[in-house]
Amino acid sequence: MRREHQGVAIAVLTSAIWGATFPVMKLALNDASPLAFMTLRFLLASALLILIVRRLTYCRKGVMLGVLVFLGFYLQLLGLKFTTATKSAFITGMSVVFVPLIDYLVFGRRPRPKVLLAAFLGITGLALLTEVTYSPVNLGDVLTLGSAVAWAGQIMAVDRLVGRLSPRSVALYQSIPPFLLSAAFSLLGSDFTLRPTLGLAVALIYTGGIATALGLSLQAVAQEMISPEAAALSYLSEPIFAALFASLMLGEAMNLTQATGALLIITSMLMGAEKKVNEFQEVK
Repeated sequence: MRREHQGVAIAVLTSAIWGATFPVMKLALNDASPLAFMTLRFLLASALLILIVRRLTYCRKGVMLGVLVFLGFYLQLLGLKFTTATKSAFITGMSVVFVPLIDYLVFGRRPRPKVLLAAFLGITGLALLTEVTYSPVNLGDVLTLGSAVAWAGQIMAVDRLVGRLSPRSVALYQSIPPFLLSAAFSLLGSDFTLRPTLGLAVALIYTGGIATALGLSLQAVAQEMISPEAAALSYLSEPIFAALFASLMLGEAMNLTQATGALLIITSMLMGAEKKVNEFQEVK
């Protein structure tokens, strides 16, 4: 298997792990406020990763990466107060467009036409999968768009750090700042409500231990092999897995339109698969 295909496979596995968090969190948020859940999720992830990493060298860009992760989650949560879950999923997926844009504006790397076509197919597939319909732009849409920009920045930041830090260190930098910021915002806003249940404990173990500690480590491994544009396309498979897990756990079936969208996303992933360019080959 070619290196870029290995990277895409790992990125898709990561998306599968993340996709399962949607129905899990939907059930868990019956027992905890969103910011309280985020605080405990990232606390658990940080604790597990600290046990593995043990020694972490300070990296300013790593801290900035953690802030981007927090903004991605928090802006999406705020946006969901004013917009629908369908529009939120679609707008968040727009990060696939922002990645090549940031790559060009910040690093001067022009995206290849094949990558742009793959991004178009991916967004079209996402629109069909989420069955998004037009409605006037509201505050929630704007906040969610900010979340999409943050996630695009996160993908680019991981791309810049994977050659300098170990995958587990990259994951730890994406856990500690979100934990601290989530705790601060929840306490300052009096949004820390919690009802200890077995379901909540299972959700925290999965989202903190598997989706965050393991998932973010796998993301770093994948992005050692593939370009950030290919990674962004691969992460579009996350709503496919979210729909599949929702079908299994919540009884929400996928229709023909959504299945067509999923097929387009898979096509875009295969079309956009590109290996990571070595640092010395990058346009400065």
